[in-house]
Order: sequence, then structure tokens, then C-alpha cells
Amino acid sequence: MVVLLIMTTLLTVGVSAVSKSTRDLRITREEVEASQAFNAAEKGIERALADVEDGSYEVEGQMEEVVVNVDVEYGVTEERQLDMSVLENQVIKVDVAGVNGGEELEIDWGMGETCPIPSMVIVVYEGAAGGYGIRRYGFNACSDSNGFENPVVEGVGRVDLVLEAGDELVRIRPVGGPSVIQVREGANWVNPMPVQYYRVESTAENKLSGVTKKIQVNKGIKTSPSVFDYALFSGTTINKTP
Repeated sequence: MVVLLIMTTLLTVGVSAVSKSTRDLRITREEVEASQAFNAAEKGIERALADVEDGSYEVEGQMEEVVVNVDVEYGVTEERQLDMSVLENQVIKVDVAGVNGGEELEIDWGMGETCPIPSMVIVVYEGAAGGYGIRRYGFNACSDSNGFENPVVEGVGRVDLVLEAGDELVRIRPVGGPSVIQVREGANWVNPMPVQYYRVESTAENKLSGVTKKIQVNKGIKTSPSVFDYALFSGTTINKTP
């Protein structure tokens, strides 16, 4: 009887150990497969970003067997509107190259917020067709005596910025705090707005286990730091007069 009890106990311990080892092996295998899929998805992102950089990107692309038994599909989406959370004094750039003049750029910020709401400093840079000039604007969402233009509706940050022929880019900077800023086409646009950023997605799937990983990143257009707004700018020689 005692021998039978000991054998039963040993058998139970053995079965438990085998079950635990099997479970550990399965977990380890799943972790390895998940890591392989994630690494493959990253390679898809790297390929797509490189293609965007040299201008040869495809809307949809595919990479087979990046890692053994793992296929990758990636895509690049052109985004022509902006919806961004921007820190105070951080600058976002809006490409408006090619405008004919008269197009309106809708800029909204502080949606759902109550006063005080940050103000916006907007700088428009004119290209060769505009004589290499700069136009500066300041707008409040809440009435203030800071010299900026006060809102039409109190507590609503909204500007319909009228562009002129030759305008190349618009830089927007919140002052007084961070804010969520939306920029999109307004009235009188004949052609679509230029691409503002690229949304890149990459999905990798292990063909044997079905483990899938997906990564998404956004690549914006290149821009200068905020100190650029304070630089002296001229299309010709700058002479210093005593």
C-alpha cells in the first residue's frame, strides 16, 4: 500500500513536470515567433521609410521571407491634413507650394478647451514668385490685449488664412501652452494640398503559427527648428549700415 502511494505520488509529480516543461516550451516558442514577426515588421517600416526618402515609395509593397517563414506587407499613405498635439513654442510646418492665391487654409486649435487657450503665431514664407518675403500673424482664441487679433467667437481658436500666389510654406507655433492643432483645406482650392506627412504601416505574419505584428509610424516633411522664425531673411545681399 505504501509502495503504491509512493508510486502514485511520483507519477503525479512526473506528469506535472512534463506538463510544465511542455507549457514553458510553448510559451518560449510563441515569444520567439512574436519577436521574429515584430522584427520583420520593423524591416518593412525601414524599407518603406527609405523609399519615401528617395521618392520611390509604393502605396502597397510586399517583402517575402524577410525572416524564415515570415512575410511582410507594408503601405504608405499620403496625408494632406494635419491633426497634431503641439508643445508650446514647438513649430509645425505646412507645405503650401503651388498655390495660385486666394486659397484659404483652415487652422483650428483648442477644440473643447475653455479660456485661457494658447495663442498662435503664424509665419508665411513667400518663394521667388512672392519676392522672398515673410508675413507674420498673431491670433488669440481668448480676447487679450497682447496685440494679436482677437477671436470672432470667444474661446474658439479658428483662422481662415488667405494664401497669396508665391507662398511656399506656413509655420505655426503655439504660445502660452500646448495645443491640439488641425490644419486642412479651406475654400478656393483648385488642386489638393501638398502632402504634409506620410503614414507608414507594416504587417508581418508567421506563415506557420499565424502570429501577426503590426507597426505604424508617421514621417513628416523636413522643417527647421523654431529659432528659424527669428532669423533675418532676405532674397538678396544683406548690407549693414552704420
